[in-house]
Amino acid sequence: MRRASDFTVYVRGGGIWYVQWLSRKGKRYWKSTGERVQPKLKDRGQKAALCAAAVIIGSGLRSHAPVLAEYAKDFYRWETSSFIKRQHAKGRGFSRAWANALRRILVEAESEGLILRNPLNHVEPMGKGGRVRDVFALERLRRMFPPGQEELVAVWKTLKYAALFITMATTGIREGEARALQWQHVLPDGWLLVERAVKIDGTIGPLKKRERTGEPRVVALPSRAQETLNWWRQESPFALPNDLIFFGDRADHPLNRRTFADLLNGAILKAGVVRGARYLTAHSLRHTYNTAMRRAIPADTLMALMGHRDSRMSEHYDHPRS
Repeated sequence: MRRASDFTVYVRGGGIWYVQWLSRKGKRYWKSTGERVQPKLKDRGQKAALCAAAVIIGSGLRSHAPVLAEYAKDFYRWETSSFIKRQHAKGRGFSRAWANALRRILVEAESEGLILRNPLNHVEPMGKGGRVRDVFALERLRRMFPPGQEELVAVWKTLKYAALFITMATTGIREGEARALQWQHVLPDGWLLVERAVKIDGTIGPLKKRERTGEPRVVALPSRAQETLNWWRQESPFALPNDLIFFGDRADHPLNRRTFADLLNGAILKAGVVRGARYLTAHSLRHTYNTAMRRAIPADTLMALMGHRDSRMSEHYDHPRS
């Protein structure tokens, strides 16, 4: 027997997806989702129609406060949240579709004045998988970043890659922020200006405002990173203030993010670091930085360095048992 929450989507005249469902009393309803058939898409736009249909059906059914409370009680604890685990279990595509649909609803509600602010502005986006990143032990980092120039090149192949990863490890900046750095962002007296990032499409733009502040920030640049960057600048063919520090196939093209995993995996092997079952990625360097600094500096200072607007994000990046 079908339940009131069950529904189907189908195409009617004009190429519009419609939704059909049963009310709690068993009465049949149907309504346009507003989504058109997309012939170029593999599913012809059915995924978008399903998301819209879920919103339509949800608005017509009575809310269940206990269920919503269960979803929300541990929502910010991503490692243990039952709700997040359910979304990851449904796969990457479903998780992103769910998050995008919910984000669109809340953005509209905020613009219409129905809510004071969009709560998703303070929530980290859905990850690409359900695995929790591990952090690097300090001893492993010492082996990956030996003190001498020749030793660094032996691990990272070139000074460019050594400078890239040691900058990320000692400042906690994101991959996209590191790829967008210019030489003019390396400030005197050991500071680094972070004001841009590489977007998904490969273009460079200002920092995003989501779980982040969206504001430029200045972070401390330790002497080891300064030294390695100086070595790289002396060798780099593009060393003018407006040049990218970590360029790709051309001077004005940032380094491709797909190379990060290969570079890091190669360095881990060359340094003789035993990974075991640990899930280590380039973003693990940011987790490592947050975990180490959280025990050394005040929480508000760490938030400013990390570019977070909510202390719960800093808690998410913390790995106290590692």
